[in-house]
Amino acid sequence: MVRSKLRSLWVAPMVVTALVACGAADDAEPEDNGIAHTDDELTGANLLFEGTCEFLRTCSTWSQGLPAGQVLWGCEGQAACDDDGLWIAAPKNGALGLTQKKLCGRQVKLCKGSKCVVAKVRDKSITASKFEGSAGVLRALGISHGVSGRCGGYGSGSVTVSLP
Repeated sequence: MVRSKLRSLWVAPMVVTALVACGAADDAEPEDNGIAHTDDELTGANLLFEGTCEFLRTCSTWSQGLPAGQVLWGCEGQAACDDDGLWIAAPKNGALGLTQKKLCGRQVKLCKGSKCVVAKVRDKSITASKFEGSAGVLRALGISHGVSGRCGGYGSGSVTVSLP
């Protein structure tokens, strides 16, 4: 009898906790981060400067020690890197109705105002919802960017992202 009472004392709080946790998830408001999206277009997405190829080779744990001109891409593995190339990293949470993995290798159109560029998804961002772009992409969109110090950088802008 003591054993069953102890069990009920242990199980009851667990059930209540589970119900409260489930209710909280259902009642949570979606995060308002200023991004409007459909499966076809993402407006107000944040595009960050991923860095130069040399920056990636020096500062990215995965690319350190690779030969000059080579980095370890999240989508492609070890391959050539070109600062003028049009490449991006997809956010960890995916976008446009696709997972990060399914965005790998795809062409994605990015626009800032009337300036647009089509870039290949070659890398996986460590950020949940932000894209990261090459110097070539940010330059084409007119977004100021650069490297500061050994492993620091700057550059970001609000863009519209879609599949071409």
